[in-house]
Amino acid sequence: MLLQSVIQSRTQELALVEEEITKAIYEVEQIVNAQHAVPLWEKGQMLEVRRNRIRSGLAPINCLPVELLSQIFVLGFLDEFYGEEKLKLVEDAKDEDDDEADLEFSTLVTHVCHHWREVALQTPSMWTYLEMVDNYPAFEKTMAWIERSKACLLEFDLDFSSEYYEDFGRNEMNVVLDLIMPHIARWCAFSLIVDAFEPMHTFLARMQAPAPNLRELELYNNAELDTLEAFSPPHLRTPIKLPHNVAPKLERFSVWSVHILWPVFPFTNLIHLELAYHTPDVRPSWGDFIGMLNASPNLRSLALIDSWPPLSSYAACEGPTVQLPSVVEFKLVLSSEPPDLIHLINTLRMPNLRKLHLGDLIEANFAPFIKAIGGPPAVFPLVESLTIFSITCDDTAAFTHMFFSFPNLQYLDVDCDNLDPSLLYSLVGVAGRSDLPRNTLCPKLSTIKCTGLNPYVRSFVEGRLAAGAASIIRTKSTRMTMNG
Repeated sequence: MLLQSVIQSRTQELALVEEEITKAIYEVEQIVNAQHAVPLWEKGQMLEVRRNRIRSGLAPINCLPVELLSQIFVLGFLDEFYGEEKLKLVEDAKDEDDDEADLEFSTLVTHVCHHWREVALQTPSMWTYLEMVDNYPAFEKTMAWIERSKACLLEFDLDFSSEYYEDFGRNEMNVVLDLIMPHIARWCAFSLIVDAFEPMHTFLARMQAPAPNLRELELYNNAELDTLEAFSPPHLRTPIKLPHNVAPKLERFSVWSVHILWPVFPFTNLIHLELAYHTPDVRPSWGDFIGMLNASPNLRSLALIDSWPPLSSYAACEGPTVQLPSVVEFKLVLSSEPPDLIHLINTLRMPNLRKLHLGDLIEANFAPFIKAIGGPPAVFPLVESLTIFSITCDDTAAFTHMFFSFPNLQYLDVDCDNLDPSLLYSLVGVAGRSDLPRNTLCPKLSTIKCTGLNPYVRSFVEGRLAAGAASIIRTKSTRMTMNG
């Protein structure tokens, strides 16, 4: 009823304005002297503006209370940056000729009309996601968004790789930090991508003030260090110490080719930890690594990508195993010989693991490692989801032994372009294992996702049916490349 009343009132007002416009036009036509026509013409222009505003107000969305319209804008902002369709929208925008296709939702709504602009500018939570891809070094857009965000928490997604910036180094990093460090108390998420360690070193050196609201920190150095035996550049090898109170609320920590002073690891309540692509000389020792894990008793996700303590440092640590009962997801990308890896999985006890991701970066015989996962005793007995995006193992028996330790496996994701067919063959049946029932190999497996079109997939499904295993309810095939 309220909406109908508003529309009726504005419709009546519009009729009166239309009548005044008609009268003004008639009066202008009756005046011969142009100098007397000027004020009437200006009056007509003002009436036109008034009419357009009233017509705009007749749109149902403009009859909504400001608070409700503001909330709609916030939902649009959240959907753009966090919705499932974000990547698709970005790709579609690249194909558009319209200049506004490149505008973020927050900016776009300010271009619709004066009313929408005023509402958007007074909605601080619409201006909290900062990518800093505007013109360096001015960053006018970034400064405007920070100002509009008022006291809201900020999320930084900073990509200073060569795709967007050339020769981004220490000086350029300092310019960025001079702009955003004064607001460090409002950081809630921070992601930084660079192509060299120098600007990352600058960031770490200046990351000394408390970030009391920071919950996610991702530091990615794209320099190709994974093929090196020693860290480069050597003059920046000395690790930087982060204060123990630098981020007391941090929950997610990911570092690629970025090292800090591990013995005084400052984060104690993590739910996700990712270490990736560290050269052996800057990796944490076993003692430091165990201390990091024990400091986060609620850790749920652990990822080690070509980055784990060297076996040589194991003798100095305390205790034979590390209990990680809360970890439900583990990602391991292999880059060393099986003895190190076998020791790793036998040291890290994850009895409640549900999701396992495996891959490799080098060509080696990982059959002993694959077999070690199966035990006895089984290392990951409760796994329900397994992703294998590349691994070198031509031993069908090793895979079969591993799959026997996964009686609860329901979902399998494999990259058929980078895997030996023996992995699929190992799931067909249990030929040669007269000591076990015929259909006990992954009896709950119901969904398989295959990257690449592999001719063995169909024979694999048919073979499992012929062997008496449960039927596969869903199979998916995709060309999407999965990166470690």
